[in-house]
Amino acid sequence: MRGAAAAQADWGENQGVGRCRLIQPADPLFSFKRLTMPLPSAPTQKPTPGKAAVASTKANNELAMKGILLTMIGLGVLVSPYFITSPGMQGIVAKSTLVGWFALVLGIAFLGVFFRRRMAASSGS
Repeated sequence: MRGAAAAQADWGENQGVGRCRLIQPADPLFSFKRLTMPLPSAPTQKPTPGKAAVASTKANNELAMKGILLTMIGLGVLVSPYFITSPGMQGIVAKSTLVGWFALVLGIAFLGVFFRRRMAASSGS
């Protein structure tokens, strides 16, 4: 207890007095040069325009792959109840038709965006 009271007393005496002091413009130690950083040097290499085209092509290819996979999953979920022989499993898969339709529509939408981008790129070039 005695240590805590002494710490509070010390803190109360030193309140407002910190180790850091505010630098004011009239202070002789204040220097604008000391507060600013030097500018970086100019770049030595020019940006290559091919990097953006490669990234765009990669994004388009990934979009096409996602579209194909989602379309296949959607068709698989919608068609599989007709080929499953187990009645219990057939009922479980038949209840997931909403998921199948969602995957099918999303896959077709991805493929539509892919083909629209491809047509825009071919007509723009």
